[in-house]
Amino acid sequence: MPSPALVARLSPTPTLALALTLAGCATASPAADQAPSAQASAQSESGAASSTAAAGAPAEVCADEAHHQFDFWIGAWEVKGPRGALAGHNRIESILGGCALHESWEGAGPSRGQSFSIFDASRGVWHQSWVDNGGHLLRIEGGLDAEGRMVLQGEMRGPKGEEQLHEIAWTPVASDHVRQHWRVSSDGGDTWKDLFIGEYHRVSDGEP
Repeated sequence: MPSPALVARLSPTPTLALALTLAGCATASPAADQAPSAQASAQSESGAASSTAAAGAPAEVCADEAHHQFDFWIGAWEVKGPRGALAGHNRIESILGGCALHESWEGAGPSRGQSFSIFDASRGVWHQSWVDNGGHLLRIEGGLDAEGRMVLQGEMRGPKGEEQLHEIAWTPVASDHVRQHWRVSSDGGDTWKDLFIGEYHRVSDGEP
């Protein structure tokens, strides 16, 4: 759409004086026409600066230490079971300006799954929602324990409709090694059964 502008229509000039007068008006017109353009440019630059500040807001909001307690899990990993058999590959990425983690799991078999993890500052807890190609949804919450492990718990119904308490703990063994321990309880946490123990080893192209 064309920008609004003032168009002056000049009639033929019968005298030199009138011609000079009109010439002066014509000379002044471009400057007048340029003023709205300069103002629009300034407003555009101001808007761009505001947009940039808004885009940077999430990174500032999530820059504190609490939002990065789970960063030791970031990277591309080869995951093996307790006896050394390949369980699958997992990639964890920091997203949304450092406000969340996205997990993409590919099992050695047909299993596939993804999760999102975030520190909920309003409650002071970590939250993770996991979904997989088996149609499962697991929502777990918690935080770092005294040993530096990320421990999250949540309830999910078992195959017979019974309530089960799930707990997953991630332990940073070294910069290139994380241990994941997933267990389940059918009696509210009095007794536990191991579901999965995985040893995460960082792959060469998976720097955090």
